[in-house]
Amino acid sequence: MPYRSVKELPEGVKALPVEGQELWMKAFNSAFENWDKDKTDFSQESYAFAVAWAAIKKKYRQKPDGSWVLIKEDTKEWEEDILKIDNEKRLVYGIVYTPNKVDVDGDFADADTILEAAHNFLLNHRALKSMHTEAISKEDAGIAESYIVPEDISIGGNKVKKGTWILVIKIFNDALWEAIKKGKYKGYSFGGRALREEM
Repeated sequence: MPYRSVKELPEGVKALPVEGQELWMKAFNSAFENWDKDKTDFSQESYAFAVAWAAIKKKYRQKPDGSWVLIKEDTKEWEEDILKIDNEKRLVYGIVYTPNKVDVDGDFADADTILEAAHNFLLNHRALKSMHTEAISKEDAGIAESYIVPEDISIGGNKVKKGTWILVIKIFNDALWEAIKKGKYKGYSFGGRALREEM
């Protein structure tokens, strides 16, 4: 039963923005009309529902309050300052990302998004690079700590906001350590893929 207008859509679909409802309807109708019982175990209607929701989840994200927002995938880089250098232990403390801090592109991330990125970094990447290009070997430096600040604190005399992602790097290479002490490296820069919500 293809839909002729968004007014006919199920109530759950009507929670989507108008453009989302139209996308859902178009995907549903196309899947419904192109259903092939020999290629799927789903009924015609179930198959069309699955295809329609898959199309929505590529373009929209549902927020905890139930509303839907358009998302845009983008490549982003964030830059933050070094907070503290421990000369005795050769440790460099720095912010990776501060929640709700607007960057030069007018973008920001909330604490939950930063937590997810921090977990993903440790589980899947853990790679350090110099200026985003030259890989830093484990013999030269390594991640000593990575954590999310549980409350507003101070590190090296700098105020750090609750929800901020902190990375502590241990430096083994003498030349790299000297470059850090001389100020060649001013902070951490984190690059990754971001889903941008249209506000």
